[in-house]
Amino acid sequence: MAALVDHELECQDRFNPVYITCFGYADVDKVLLSFNNRGEIIKAEAELIDATYERMLIDDPSILRIFDERGEKIDMSVLHPCPKFRLDPVDCDTVEDDEEPDFVVARLVDITNLPKAARFGSTRFKLGMIDRF
Repeated sequence: MAALVDHELECQDRFNPVYITCFGYADVDKVLLSFNNRGEIIKAEAELIDATYERMLIDDPSILRIFDERGEKIDMSVLHPCPKFRLDPVDCDTVEDDEEPDFVVARLVDITNLPKAARFGSTRFKLGMIDRF
């Protein structure tokens, strides 16, 4: 059962876009954190500025660890000394072949430990067909 949002809080720290691959000169606006009734962060959302997507969603519990308990600070070092992320469109698999994808919301995905071929792909990426050399 999904935890219900009890309250929301704006993070005082900024999410540094340098950790997002293929993000260019885009920027991440202030992050809004959603807490459940036990005080745990269950998701984070931010508006994206000059990006392909309009909003970024963070709902992976392992990535949400970057926020401190009160949601005031962001510490990337809890994941890796230099984590790497990519943005994947939300519900891209539901788009029909003849439709254009709707680039509104993107999910932040940790790609730090993925093979290099997967860093720029998506779930549809056929890693078995890539020549490692």
